[in-house]
Amino acid sequence: VKKISLEAKKLSELYDMDERYVELIIREASMIIGGMTHVILAKVNDFLIANAGIDQSNAGPNKVVLLPNNLKKVVWEYRDSLKKKYNLNDLGLIIADSRVQPLRKGTIGIAIATAGFEPIDDLIGHPDLFNRPMEITTRAVADDLASAAQFLLNEADQRTPVVIIRDSNVEFTEHPVSTPEMAPEECLYMNIFSKYLQSLEK
Repeated sequence: VKKISLEAKKLSELYDMDERYVELIIREASMIIGGMTHVILAKVNDFLIANAGIDQSNAGPNKVVLLPNNLKKVVWEYRDSLKKKYNLNDLGLIIADSRVQPLRKGTIGIAIATAGFEPIDDLIGHPDLFNRPMEITTRAVADDLASAAQFLLNEADQRTPVVIIRDSNVEFTEHPVSTPEMAPEECLYMNIFSKYLQSLEK
């Protein structure tokens, strides 16, 4: 990074971060939500993630790892290549990252891109144990699998870049009808964040 914006300088001072790192976060993000010491919450590719998904861990001195430019295209290219190479009938692929959750310690997995299977199981209308129809519940199949894999991938020097999941009972398909992303106005957290940010501007 050769040129540092005024916004990056301001945020780097506010959150005690390297201004070069912050500049990259701003460039990668579609929205900066806020932050705290050493971390910025950003919206990237329709999901919220710390530091815009830019990773300093395991990147070497003075280097970082960025997310691919077109995640949805890349994940399908990888999946199709692996399916052809190993002559597989059914194959799903997840590109995963780690994330944090509100009021919970530690990181869990998030599926930032998927291919070859339905990433969401829509339970709306299905009866519960007392025969009441579910009103809002959808199962985050891809995120659940990403979290399980994250336990084995780990975050430090384990050098486990890939986890193979078998017998998961996912619905394989070449044309998924659902996506893990949702519109900001449908999201509980984004609704609250937007109202909070608007209140600060008044």
